[in-house]
Order: sequence, then C-alpha cells, then structure tokens
Amino acid sequence: MKSSIIIGTLFLILGIILGYIQYNGSKEPFLTITLVVGLIGGAGLGLILGAISGYSSKSQSIKRKASEAEREVMRDRLKNQGSSANDNSNGNY
Repeated sequence: MKSSIIIGTLFLILGIILGYIQYNGSKEPFLTITLVVGLIGGAGLGLILGAISGYSSKSQSIKRKASEAEREVMRDRLKNQGSSANDNSNGNY
C-alpha cells in the first residue's frame, strides 16, 4: 500500500538523519552495526504502522461504498413506490 511505503521511507530518512547527527563530529565510522540495526528496525516499524493504517483506510473505504450502494437501492425503491402510487391514483392498474 502507498501509505506503508511512505511511512517506511519517512522512518528510514529519520534514521539516516539521526545517525548523521550522532556521528557528525565523531572519528568513529559512520556505518556501525548499531546504526544498521536501528535503520532496519525503524524501516520495519514504519512498514508495520503503514500497513495498519492502509488496512484501516481500505476497510473504511469498503464500508463507505457499501453504505452508498445501500442508499442507492433505497432511493430506487422509494422512486418505484412513488411511481406506482401515481399510476394507481390515475386509475391505471
């Protein structure tokens, strides 16, 4: 889903920025095992949160479409009842 990709990418960028800030003036190497694990964990967390938000938005969309279809069926029924009542009042049986 698009939202999981976006949130995962944002977490990955945030991890890179925080890693850069942490090692900016340091003489230690930039790519350490702690940084790699943090980046992978952050991206994974972002993908999980994105998948949850995508699932909830998809279920809301499905429910919305179902309720719209139900309303349309009800409108059609009311139209048909109204037209049949008009036909009966004119003496057309």
